[in-house]
Amino acid sequence: MTTSADRPHPSRSSVHHAPAGPVWYRRWSFWAGLTLLIIAALVIATALGTRDNGTEEQSASQSEEVVAVPGGGEDDTQSGAVVDPQEGGRPSESTGTAAGCEAALIPARYYAAELRVSEAMARMLLVDESGDAFSEEAANCALDSLNWDWTENAKVKAADYNQDPDLTPEDIYELLSSKDGEMFTPEQAQQAIESLR
Repeated sequence: MTTSADRPHPSRSSVHHAPAGPVWYRRWSFWAGLTLLIIAALVIATALGTRDNGTEEQSASQSEEVVAVPGGGEDDTQSGAVVDPQEGGRPSESTGTAAGCEAALIPARYYAAELRVSEAMARMLLVDESGDAFSEEAANCALDSLNWDWTENAKVKAADYNQDPDLTPEDIYELLSSKDGEMFTPEQAQQAIESLR
């Protein structure tokens, strides 16, 4: 007969620790929680998508606005200016000259300040049918109100061209002043060439 002294003693880890349960990713609670998170994310994404579509439809349905003509009185307003939301809110052809001028001023400022183009190039970009498609009057009004130093743009372009060691000053002048090039005036191109010396 064996006594209690003859029996092996249990190890310390078996006394203090319960048997190991299933690994965390094998528990049903993990998968249930993950499923709920995925469902909640899908519901939120669908709700946000529906709200964005509703906003676009609402802005498309609001196609009329009242445009005030600068310098006029109370009766100098034009209604019925159609705004195309796909074109960034740019007024269409039925817009009055004042509103067209104001709308054309934004891309005109970008062409002058960021792209450093000539006045003639900016005008061409503004009225181009495949580009901004503003009327001649709106483009001229925007460029006049911009009051930009186009000679400075010519100097910046000349400095850029001057980085190419293969270009002579005559080549740079031709690039600046030609109709197939930058379209600066001959005077602006000459001043730009002189600024390189």
